[in-house]
Amino acid sequence: MKVAVLLGVLRIMRIEPVVGGMLCAFVTFAATGPSSVRFTKDVAPVLEKNCQGCHRPGEAAPFPLLTYEQARPWAKAMKEAVLLKKMPPWFADPHYGKFSNDRSLSQKEVDTLAAWADAGAPQGDPKDMPPPLDFVEGWAIPKPDVIIEFPRAFQIPATGTIEYQKWWCRPDSPRTSGCSSPKRARTIARGCIT
Repeated sequence: MKVAVLLGVLRIMRIEPVVGGMLCAFVTFAATGPSSVRFTKDVAPVLEKNCQGCHRPGEAAPFPLLTYEQARPWAKAMKEAVLLKKMPPWFADPHYGKFSNDRSLSQKEVDTLAAWADAGAPQGDPKDMPPPLDFVEGWAIPKPDVIIEFPRAFQIPATGTIEYQKWWCRPDSPRTSGCSSPKRARTIARGCIT
């Protein structure tokens, strides 16, 4: 009897590693198998929130990311850029506070873009696409209430730092439109208006 039990234990011990290995391989395949990340449902919201302010016609980025057709060819480059934290560009030091206009990606958003690229950049169901953002032409902010033209040009050097600047504009100046009394600015955009 002792021998039979011992053989039974040995037989189970020999099968256990095989079963355990098969189970481990199955779990690993399930975790790394085909991704369920789709452009329409998962990627487009990330691009709208963090990228399309610049990646649209007439803005600073070299190519638009408004549609699947525009984003698909850039999937691998987008993955590399977000993993290296080159995109979206954000140079403020997080040790000095939280900024309301910070477009940095969360780890979940980085993982989403990487998984989409790794899966071959699938489109998904067009019905899952979020509604397109409504951009005001010529502005990265909502349409301004007031446009202030500065009395002289300010040169920005190509390198280095700029000391804090304070500018005063009179509300009754011919360079100021629509401002008859002191106002508090909610949003400020820089740029040239011609």
